[in-house]
Amino acid sequence: MGGSSVPVIATSCPKLRKIFLTANRSVTDADMLALAEHCPLLEQVDILGNNSVTGKTANTLLARCPRLSFFDLSFCNRLTEDVHVELRRRYPHCDIKRSFQ
Repeated sequence: MGGSSVPVIATSCPKLRKIFLTANRSVTDADMLALAEHCPLLEQVDILGNNSVTGKTANTLLARCPRLSFFDLSFCNRLTEDVHVELRRRYPHCDIKRSFQ
């Protein structure tokens, strides 16, 4: 059996408020979209060190999880400075972290 357990967690825990997927390089856009669809109460998400998640998916998660107040996107190589600036502009209520060194 392969694949990610994130969609299983998302569908099984719709009241999830925090998830830390730090340095989990197997997390994909599909995993993040499962969280966005099934866990609207999310307040904190940490995907530090991820190289797969795109800006479009990060935007979707923020749009569908209005309580999200902390989103760590540090060392996520696919997310450029422009993406971070735009996400911060659109979602000023959320502390979006970015480190890249």
